[in-house]
Amino acid sequence: PTFLTEYEIRVKIGAFLQRTVRIDTRDVRRSRPVFELVNGDVDGSNTIDSVDYRLLAQAMGRASGQSGFDARADLNGDGSVNSLDAVIFSRNFGLSGRGQ
Repeated sequence: PTFLTEYEIRVKIGAFLQRTVRIDTRDVRRSRPVFELVNGDVDGSNTIDSVDYRLLAQAMGRASGQSGFDARADLNGDGSVNSLDAVIFSRNFGLSGRGQ
């Protein structure tokens, strides 16, 4: 069997939107996939929307180990939900990974 063909790879990780990349193992220029993932999907629904905002707002000001901390809302992974996470979220609000 030959593995030289075109493949479609889908990636969905944590609070990042799903991305799909096509690679062609017959063409070395197209055989190294690059994924640019978009952060802010707190609830994992593949859309950055008001539900994500609500979860972010509920966890705002909380740090790891504190009551009310939601690690999904810690978009930059620094151990606390703060304005830095809000900036990431607002930059990507309204985006969706559907059809990607």
